Amino acid sequence: MNPTVLLTGYTPGVTGTFVGVGEWRYLGGMAFGLQQPCVIGELAVGDVGAAGLDRIVQALAGVVDEPCPAFGAAEPAAMRGARLWAFAYGAVQRAHRIAVSEACHLCELAAAPTGETRFEVALPYVRRPASVAALRWVAAVFHGALDGTLDAALARQTAADSLKSTEAAGNRFQVLRSAQRLGIPCHAWGEQFVVFGTGHYSRWANNFISDRTSSISVTLAKRKSQTAALLRRVGLPGSDNAVVQSREEAVEAARRLGLPVVVKPDERGKGRGVARALRDESAVGAAYDAAAAVSRQVLVERWFAGTTYRLNVLNGRVNGVTRRDNHTELDPGDPACVHPDNARLAADAAAILQLDVASVDLVIEDIGRSWLLEAGALVCEVDAQPQVLRPSAIDEMLRDWVGGGDGRIHAELFVWPEDAALREAQVLSLAQSGAFDAVSHAAGICMPGGVRATAAFADGMAAGRALLMRTDVGRAACVMTPREIVTCGLPLDRWQAVHIASEPLFAPDEGALLEIARQFAAVPT
Repeated sequence: MNPTVLLTGYTPGVTGTFVGVGEWRYLGGMAFGLQQPCVIGELAVGDVGAAGLDRIVQALAGVVDEPCPAFGAAEPAAMRGARLWAFAYGAVQRAHRIAVSEACHLCELAAAPTGETRFEVALPYVRRPASVAALRWVAAVFHGALDGTLDAALARQTAADSLKSTEAAGNRFQVLRSAQRLGIPCHAWGEQFVVFGTGHYSRWANNFISDRTSSISVTLAKRKSQTAALLRRVGLPGSDNAVVQSREEAVEAARRLGLPVVVKPDERGKGRGVARALRDESAVGAAYDAAAAVSRQVLVERWFAGTTYRLNVLNGRVNGVTRRDNHTELDPGDPACVHPDNARLAADAAAILQLDVASVDLVIEDIGRSWLLEAGALVCEVDAQPQVLRPSAIDEMLRDWVGGGDGRIHAELFVWPEDAALREAQVLSLAQSGAFDAVSHAAGICMPGGVRATAAFADGMAAGRALLMRTDVGRAACVMTPREIVTCGLPLDRWQAVHIASEPLFAPDEGALLEIARQFAAVPT
């Protein structure tokens, strides 16, 4: 059975309220064209009136950071209320770095005899606990707004308390939001990894590191001493440094390199344990202790005077520059801001480490003047996992990862009866047709000619998701029953074609399920 959540008790005929009716059902897959797995239920909206809607809008302005959606002049009040309810569910999660998309499905149902308007609702979710917390939070906020008891500060704190444990770490939130903007299919795998695209376009990623980034490159970038040595070997300005393992060695290295020096962890980044411009030996010793607390090896390097700039590099091109001391963003395409030689230096540093995505920290007196012709420069760090990229850069990165488009192979859905013999015959026919590279159904994935390639799956949705992860597939066929679609959802949000078997082939008890499956797959009736 699908997991459910009981949102609130429901009292027929109560007006001025928003209540989730009964239990809401969580699908493992997608429905109604939404990009993410869905929670589906029924919402009853009482006659709140224009004044009630205004109170809700004012309340939401105090508890979420996104502006409320605009409404059409002729849009009924109940639909406006339902849209606000769905908006608040997503906005509070996005405020806590949970990458729920803005899309939702709202369908007005037949009028209830008790007077309220009811809607079938499908909302996307990323993590079930966060979704449950958001649904309950929205109910409390709306009721508090309508009866005048809402405490905005308490509502914000309640959201933080209930959602903080499910926030996305690192850059995961920004990358998932970018995929949503671009329409690139994606789903999380474990706590660290995300799969972007389908079939032979699919890529695995951990934040800004993709499966095509060499582990050697990432390891080199994590060790500042090795990065500097490699840069110097190829004629780029890596630091003069020494790896030390005691206070005494640190002081001796500082004498040899010449004060002032920088002391920092060799294996950690993000500015932790870094001490700059140290001009006496006692300060060097103290700095060693601080750096050794966060790294097994400590680096002492000759100080280079100048301003530090972070240049973000994507596929050999600088697409973002930030001055580190005041967080000012510069235009990487403007030679008056960033000299072409300096941009090329950052791109070359990333290329030497064979990183398609990197941030390069460059110390230079004037970023607008060439490091080759002026007083030089220092590449003090190359990070394989940049902390911040502008949204346009993330979009460019994802498009590149999945082949330049939206990362979708040709995929068709076949809705077939539960009769095992009928489905097996259809799967064999599709596998032998030459039209598809593989066909999925609950019994397994079949390759051309009908050769089975996998064990059986729990259901057709799980089989379809497994098929769409295979990098040897460019054209896919997913065979599912109406019951599987209604119970589990779909492995993909949209299809090149949806084929439904002739209705007489379905058993009588499949008829109602078939109609719901049509709606889930967005097939006109």
